[in-house]
Amino acid sequence: MDDFYYEESNTKHVLIKCLIILFIIGFCIGFFLYHKNSNTIKLKNITIELGDELSKDVSDYLLTGVKNSNRYKLILNDVDVNSIGTYNYKVKYNKSSKTGKITIKDTKKPVVTTDNITIGVNEDFDLSILVNKCEDYSLPCSVNLKDQNDMEKLKTPGEYNIKLIISDAAGNSVESESKITVSENASLVSEKTKDLTYYTNSDNDNKLGHTLFVKFDKALYEDTEDFESIYTDLTLEDFSKYTDKSIYTTKLINAYNKYGYVIGIQVLVTYEDGTTELLERNVVDNEEE
Repeated sequence: MDDFYYEESNTKHVLIKCLIILFIIGFCIGFFLYHKNSNTIKLKNITIELGDELSKDVSDYLLTGVKNSNRYKLILNDVDVNSIGTYNYKVKYNKSSKTGKITIKDTKKPVVTTDNITIGVNEDFDLSILVNKCEDYSLPCSVNLKDQNDMEKLKTPGEYNIKLIISDAAGNSVESESKITVSENASLVSEKTKDLTYYTNSDNDNKLGHTLFVKFDKALYEDTEDFESIYTDLTLEDFSKYTDKSIYTTKLINAYNKYGYVIGIQVLVTYEDGTTELLERNVVDNEEE
């Protein structure tokens, strides 16, 4: 009898030990999984529109909630919101670091305005001159006829409303319309040279003023002897006589009409104090004084 009770007590003792060991193992596994999950960073794949601003809030990039955002570090250095593509971003938490993807797409149509023009019969021209403005992040814009048969109409005098398809470099397009007048007594070249309205400049600076130092009587194409002669003479000009301030640097800037012809030349000076000004002729003439 003594041996029998001894064996039963020993079996219970072994069973208890096993249960304790299993409990400890289970606790360790649970603790490990909890610790692992609480320290694992799970990131979203983000898609944003070209030119949009990136969020600086790390919670916008995590699939799981943020307990303490101060312990996370969001790294967006390699992301260029102004260029289409897929970029890597990183989030660091404690000693862990994960990499996610940000895709920059352009799905917006360009914002355009078009002009009406007059051309001669059978006169060749580039459709792009019909576009007065094309605002978009994916430049340049391209212009095509909605109906290619419309080109045949332009061989006969008359007025025609021509439908256009204007697309950005990402393939987003918008439809617009221009009135094209075909006349036996006119030419597009004549229209281009008569237009002396300031449209843009050689610096592509839309904040630059429109003050012209040299104003042309007719718009000139840059690759002409007349323009080269005027430009060369201007490089020899003493601009100090047009201002009473000390000039540090001088820059010549071509001003264009909407057809890309030069309507005049601007003179941008930077003074010793760092300020800038577009000069005009005879504002201050030190020689005459």
